[in-house]
Amino acid sequence: MEVVPYLLALASLVGFMGFARVGLGIASISSLIMIGLAVEDLGSVENYFLLILGVSSLAVFVYSMTYTKDKPQSALLPLFVLSMYGVLVSENLLLFVFSWELMTLLSYVFIRDRDVGAKYFITMHIFTTIPLLLLVALAPSLSLSSLKGDLPFLLVMIASMAKSGIVPLHFWVAETYDSAPSNVSSLFAGAMEKVALFALVKAYLTFNPSRELGVIVAVLGALSLTVGTLFALKQKNAKRLLAYHSVGQMGYMWLGIGIGIYLIPSRVGYLALAAGLFHALNHSLFKGSLFLTAGAFEYSKGTVDLDKLGGLFRAMPYTGVFALLSSLAISGVPPFNGFLSKLLLYEAGYSSGDPVLQLATVFAFFISAATLASFIKFYSSAFLGGEAEGSEVPAPMVVGQGILSILCLLLGLFPLTPGINPYSYFSSIIFLLVLTVLAVGVLVAIPFNGVKAKPWNCGATGFPEERFRLKASSYYHQYEEKIGALYSLSSYLRKAGSALVNAVASAYWWISKYFEEYIDEAVITPAVRFLTSLMIVFRDFSMAMEVAMVLSMIILAGVIVLLVGW
Repeated sequence: MEVVPYLLALASLVGFMGFARVGLGIASISSLIMIGLAVEDLGSVENYFLLILGVSSLAVFVYSMTYTKDKPQSALLPLFVLSMYGVLVSENLLLFVFSWELMTLLSYVFIRDRDVGAKYFITMHIFTTIPLLLLVALAPSLSLSSLKGDLPFLLVMIASMAKSGIVPLHFWVAETYDSAPSNVSSLFAGAMEKVALFALVKAYLTFNPSRELGVIVAVLGALSLTVGTLFALKQKNAKRLLAYHSVGQMGYMWLGIGIGIYLIPSRVGYLALAAGLFHALNHSLFKGSLFLTAGAFEYSKGTVDLDKLGGLFRAMPYTGVFALLSSLAISGVPPFNGFLSKLLLYEAGYSSGDPVLQLATVFAFFISAATLASFIKFYSSAFLGGEAEGSEVPAPMVVGQGILSILCLLLGLFPLTPGINPYSYFSSIIFLLVLTVLAVGVLVAIPFNGVKAKPWNCGATGFPEERFRLKASSYYHQYEEKIGALYSLSSYLRKAGSALVNAVASAYWWISKYFEEYIDEAVITPAVRFLTSLMIVFRDFSMAMEVAMVLSMIILAGVIVLLVGW
C-alpha cells in the first residue's frame, strides 16, 4: 500500500486548507473561550470544534505518512475525519445520526482485537444508537432545532457519555485505545471525544433544558476526573495510562460545562462554560501528542510497556522534548495551556456559591496533583534512567508530535484574551521570565562539574545497573494499597459491565438466529412474497385500468365531436 502515504499527504493538505476558513472566521482562538464573546452562539461553538478537529487531524495525517504506510486501513483515516465533520455541521437530524453512526462504524474498523472491537461496537449500539434513534422518534420534524426540553437533552447526554467515556460508561475506553493504532488513538482522544462533547453543548444550546441538569453533568464530570486519574496512576502500559487520563480530562470538561449550564446567564456560568471549551482544545493538543508519543514507542521499541522502556531520551531526543512539553501541559504546570484552562475552571467552581459544585471543584484541584504524579511516572519510566538502544522516529512522526506539543506552549504563553481578562493576576510571560532567571541563577551558583554519577547498588555486586532502575510498576505501590478497595470495586463494576455487554451480544446473536430460522423463513418471507405478488397484480390491474381510462377518454372525445357536428 505505497499509495497510502501520498493519500495521507494529500488529505493533510486538503484538511489544512478546508479548516483554514475556521481560523479566518474567528478573530482568535480566544474569541470562543473568553467571557467577552457569546459562547452561546452555536455557529461560533461549531467553528471552534471544527478548529479542534482540523488541528488534530492535520497532525495525525502528517504523522501517519510514515507510521501507517504499511497498514491498508489507514486509507480510511480521511473518511473517519469526514464523518466527524458531518456530526459537527449537521442540522438535519437524520444526517446527524447517519454521520454519528458512520463515525462509530469507522472507529470500530480500526480496532485490531476483534473481541475488544465487538465490546466497543455493542456498547456504542446500546448507549448511542438507541438514544439517538429515540431522539429521531421524538422530533416533530427533521430539524434539530425542532426539539426542546429535558428529555431530548438527556438522550444526547447519554450518547455523549458513552462516546466520550464518562463514568460509568467508560469501561470500554482503556481496551479500545490500547487495541487501536496509536495514530487512531490520538484521533479518538483528540477529536472523537470532542465531537461527543460538542453534541452535549449543542444539545444545551438548542434544546434549552432545565438548568438543574447542569448539576448532574458537573457531578458526572467530577466522578470521571477522579476515577479516570486514579486508575491511570497504577497503569504500566503507556496507552492504557493515557486512555484513563482521557476519562479524567473529559471529566474536567464536563465539570466546566455542567457549572455553566447551571449558572448561565451569570458571569460565573459563562466563565465555567468557557473553561470547559478551552480545556477541550487543550486536551486535544496534549493528549493527541502523547498518544503519538506512544506510537513512537511502538515504532522504535516495539512495545508500550513502561517497564520495558527507559533511557530513551538520548536515543529519541525530539520525541523526548515533545513528550515533556505535553506531559507538563496535561499536568497543569504553568506556563502551559493546561494550567490556564484549569485555572479558569477552579475560579468558576469556587465562585459558584453552590456547595456541590464547590466540592466537585475541590476534587478537580487535588486530582490535578495525581495527574502530575502519573506523568512523572510516565516520563521518567520511558525517557530517563540511563541509555537505551533505539533511534529517533522518522521526520513526519516527529513533526506530527511537534505541531501539537508546541501549540501547548504557545497557547499557554499567548492566550490572547480580549475583553475581560481572567489572567490579570497571572502572566505566563512574566512567569516564564522569572523561571528562566531562577534557572540561570541556579546554574551559575551551582555549576555542573560534568561528573556522571552511577546508581548506588547498596554494596551489592554482580547485579547489572539496569536492575536498579525504578520501573513503572513500582511507582506509588503503597498509595495503591491505601485505596485498594476503590480499585477492587471498580474492577468488579467493570467486569459486571463487560458481562452485561457480552450478555446483550449473545442475546443479539440468539435473536437473529431464532428470527432467521423460525420467524423470517416461516412468516416474514412468505408474507413478503405474497405482498410482492399482490403488488404485481395491482400494478398490472392499474396499468389495465389506465389503458381503459385512456380508451374511454378517446371514445368520449369522439362522441362529443360527433354530437357537436350533428
